[in-house]
Amino acid sequence: MATQIEKLRRDLVYIRQAFTGLKNFEESASALFKILLQPQHSLHQLLDQPTQFHIHDSRVKQFQSKLWVHSEIIIKLKLLIPSQHQMVLNKANPLSLTGVVFDPNKVLDQLSDLHFSKVFGDSPTFRDFWVVYNSLCVTTKLCLLCFAVFPANEVVKKGLLVHWWIREGFLNPPVDGKETVMEIADGVFEELTKKGCIEPLYKKRRSVVRSFKMHPLIRSAVIVIAKDVRFFDFDGKGNPTANFSWSHRACLMNGSSHLTLANRPDLDPEKLQTIFNVNEAYPDFSEVDWSRLRNVKVLYLGRWHGRANHHIEVDDVEFFKGLRYMRHLIFFSLQGISRIMELPDSLCKLSSMRILDLSRLA
Repeated sequence: MATQIEKLRRDLVYIRQAFTGLKNFEESASALFKILLQPQHSLHQLLDQPTQFHIHDSRVKQFQSKLWVHSEIIIKLKLLIPSQHQMVLNKANPLSLTGVVFDPNKVLDQLSDLHFSKVFGDSPTFRDFWVVYNSLCVTTKLCLLCFAVFPANEVVKKGLLVHWWIREGFLNPPVDGKETVMEIADGVFEELTKKGCIEPLYKKRRSVVRSFKMHPLIRSAVIVIAKDVRFFDFDGKGNPTANFSWSHRACLMNGSSHLTLANRPDLDPEKLQTIFNVNEAYPDFSEVDWSRLRNVKVLYLGRWHGRANHHIEVDDVEFFKGLRYMRHLIFFSLQGISRIMELPDSLCKLSSMRILDLSRLA
């Protein structure tokens, strides 16, 4: 009898807390809808017009700003939706349900920088993805985290990813020789696709997948995990940085991150293994002592996507002379870089080099 009473008590407490969680959801969603209805964010004038309409040039920016607010709030509303499987219980108190409560006065301030906001970290979306991530083997986890450097919805070529994974040592052929490295890579892509982590892209009349992309919400979750496990370093807006004090990987970003080692006692160049140019148009290596980067395996300075309007240029090719120290360099890309007229003979002495990408040099 006592056991039955205790069970009923727990069930009643659970139900009460569940409805409290639903109330929090209602209040949070209501606060977001109120923002959408505010005059400065209203789209009524736009929606009341026929489908084929013309917006005067002077109003384009105004509508774009409103559309940005709407799209970001819609993302927040989706984050509030509970998991389709069950309401997730708070680990600290198993009888109380977690809920994301928005402050109506701060919602707009939280719309940007989604990756590291408490709103996102507490959302069912992130918790569900965390379960998916933990279900992956170590190899697949490492391969997935590489996607964090690419902007959301960007098309990433399969070949680039496979070369990167191999040269960092994520993919290794088994001793028994039953599978090739490419077959292992295909298995990684297949698992990540089935679990909703990435989306394959098919070209017309082709059944073979050569490119993938990642949804913005999934990328936000991957960024959080990549920083947490020290795979990459990111700034507050979710952009990868050149800081490799603990990640062993440095990323170059447009106008903000030139690779510098001077006056940084916390940076140990001997530990740096990968340098990846995300979108730096004018890489600057004037302050780099290449003799201290002897353990770099992947040096990807070129263009990683097919957009011809992404210009990359080097003003000084003197840095090539320092490559003679990089005895462990395996993958070197200069794809699409302008003003490279010749290569130094020292490249021929890099005995570990397996891939030298010189395509589309201008």
